[in-house]
Amino acid sequence: MPWIILFPLSLTLLIETVIYMFLKWGDIKLFVVASVANIVLNTTMNLILLSITDATAYYIVLISYEIGTTLVEALIITLFMRFKFWKTLLFAVLANGVSYLVGLLLQPVYQTRTTIIVLTIVFLALYLAFEVVTIIFYSKKANKTIK
Repeated sequence: MPWIILFPLSLTLLIETVIYMFLKWGDIKLFVVASVANIVLNTTMNLILLSITDATAYYIVLISYEIGTTLVEALIITLFMRFKFWKTLLFAVLANGVSYLVGLLLQPVYQTRTTIIVLTIVFLALYLAFEVVTIIFYSKKANKTIK
């Protein structure tokens, strides 16, 4: 059961965080804000979706939640990072759209529990590697500013 939540979360964190970083490359605060927003929103959405048994209702809730998530992420990032809302909204649409499309494209691949576990580990490892690179980049940038 945790893999049903962890798989889409790992995919979302990897794709969306990388896309959001193009708003301000190497900014660790942006990385944390985008990551926390995605962890809360994606986990909540998937817990809600797990409780829906009707296919029509499932897709209505999914699309509604994706649209809402896009707006909420843009608002959260705008407030914490003080970016222009329209620019952040464009990135939110791109990030959520790409994440959703990749998830759809991967559906035929993740039909077994083993595949889901392996992909989750791969996506989380790539996300963590990206985090390490971001921290290193940010610390080098901070050291240049101090000197």
